[in-house]
Amino acid sequence: MKNVVMKTRFGLVGILLLFPLSSPVLAQKAPAPTGLTVTATGQTTVSLSWTAPADDGNGALLGYNVYRCVEGATACTPVWVAWVDGATATTYTDSSLSAGTTYRYAVGSSRGSGTESDWSNQVTATTTAQVPPAPTGLRATAVSEDSVSLSWKSSTEGEAAAIEYSVYRCEVRPDKASCDPYDEGDWLALLDSGNTYTDTEVTPGTTYRYAVAAYPFGRENVSRAVTVVPRLGEPVLAPSGLTVTATDITTVSLRWTAPADAEANPVQGYDIFRCNVDRSPDCAEFLWVITWNNQLTEYRDRGLEPGTTYRYAVAALRSPDDVSPWSNQVTAVVGTPAPTVTAPGAPTDLTVTATCETAISLSWVAPADDGGGAIDAYNVFRCEEGDAPCEPEWYVWLEGGDVTAYTDDGGAGPLTVGARYRYAVTAL
Repeated sequence: MKNVVMKTRFGLVGILLLFPLSSPVLAQKAPAPTGLTVTATGQTTVSLSWTAPADDGNGALLGYNVYRCVEGATACTPVWVAWVDGATATTYTDSSLSAGTTYRYAVGSSRGSGTESDWSNQVTATTTAQVPPAPTGLRATAVSEDSVSLSWKSSTEGEAAAIEYSVYRCEVRPDKASCDPYDEGDWLALLDSGNTYTDTEVTPGTTYRYAVAAYPFGRENVSRAVTVVPRLGEPVLAPSGLTVTATDITTVSLRWTAPADAEANPVQGYDIFRCNVDRSPDCAEFLWVITWNNQLTEYRDRGLEPGTTYRYAVAALRSPDDVSPWSNQVTAVVGTPAPTVTAPGAPTDLTVTATCETAISLSWVAPADDGGGAIDAYNVFRCEEGDAPCEPEWYVWLEGGDVTAYTDDGGAGPLTVGARYRYAVTAL
């Protein structure tokens, strides 16, 4: 501001105040965040963290823009994916990503439109690869005194199908009564195809435990362990001719033929296995039902779910560790359960008519919902109404589902001339 003294021709003196014109203040470009880091936290998420820029005195930050791209064979250029509100909000979790994929990130700070900073340093992270599930249905069979045959169901789950399998074996000894093949055993082989393996480096009479892991392998995708003993002499032959019959709505009867050499090499009993086909159509994993410790060749499986399909197999055993291959597999549908009967619906369109001083006629329509069974009878309720509505009480029972009318003549309880009565009817 300037003061200017002015004289006029009349000798008057005046002061003119001059103010400079001010230019509009333009918002300044924000300083860039620093120290950006990114960490993959799962198959579909990563966490980002950065350091807020120092205050440059040109205005407060409003927040941050996050940029991302999918990294391929060459570096990609990130594009905007999210706004993080607030100058002190220096973390962000990016979710809904793809498993096993590499992403590149950058962050820019902003004071508002047209003020975004240069990008921070760029960083990359790779989400966790989807791990295939554990193989199922692992079986180990001693095919001779010096070889054991393994077989299992393939691991498949969406895109995470296993392409390789690792086989593990542990020798059961007094100091390793329940050894874990994966943690305590030896790695035997890595198979790039198939779902069978024959171990020919075994000692007759020694107990072994086996497990199979899908690749890439880890504790979470190792099969259950199975035990087998290669024996000197003849292996246990499988039972044959297995049949199954549903005997009632919760029971099936199993029958089979003993192994062909059972007379010369008696078996101790039979292991019975079952699969719920409705829950697992391919029966990848059978459940052990019982060890039937006798030489009977029949068994009743009780307590099943009515209307459910089950598949069965039987194996013979000379000892807990000397078990045959499975018999043929058979399937049965447990009997259909009896229909569920519930209470019928309420009768409708109840009407009452006073036919004389001491008789009242009632009629109604049978309920549309019979509850799944025939209607057997009706209950009639009655009360004498005074100044206020009353609650009808049980009055008479009418046998027969086709009865849809009743005349109250006081036989079940006297009527009073000139009185007002309230009625209701229920079905049974």
